[in-house]
Amino acid sequence: MVSHLLGYVGEVTEAERATRRFAMVRLGGLVGKDGLEREYDDTLRGSEGVRFVEVSARGQMVREAEAAANLAPVPGTDLHTTIDLDLQRYISHAFPRTTRGRLALNPNTGEVLALYSAPGFDPNAFVGGISAHTGGRSTRIPRTRCSIARSRPATLPARRGSSRSPRWR
Repeated sequence: MVSHLLGYVGEVTEAERATRRFAMVRLGGLVGKDGLEREYDDTLRGSEGVRFVEVSARGQMVREAEAAANLAPVPGTDLHTTIDLDLQRYISHAFPRTTRGRLALNPNTGEVLALYSAPGFDPNAFVGGISAHTGGRSTRIPRTRCSIARSRPATLPARRGSSRSPRWR
């Protein structure tokens, strides 16, 4: 019901780490890939903690360092939206077989009250990546009929001077 809005997280790629935005994320770290998770990744991300332990030659923990030597993780900032979940549910029940998006705004403030896109997807299916068996080759959601966020404008690849590039006035 809100999967397109919330988005999902996935493991950072080498290409993403090459960008300034994700340069500090370690390999294996999770970053927002779509939706609010992607848009507010910097806000939602905290900082990882560090725990020092001594291990034996067999890889078994012998002892943990003093608490002063460890660094506690710092949680990210909470994100508050103006989405009305009851209105979001109402829209999903009012338009059960739609393949379109719906947007509800507060006319006085411009706040987004509902942002609905159908058909939806289960973001839990993407935890840990997508296997070839489930239809993807990476942690990206394949752009099929079911995964396009119809409530948000599509991003068109535009080449300078191309007759297909959108013109803005």
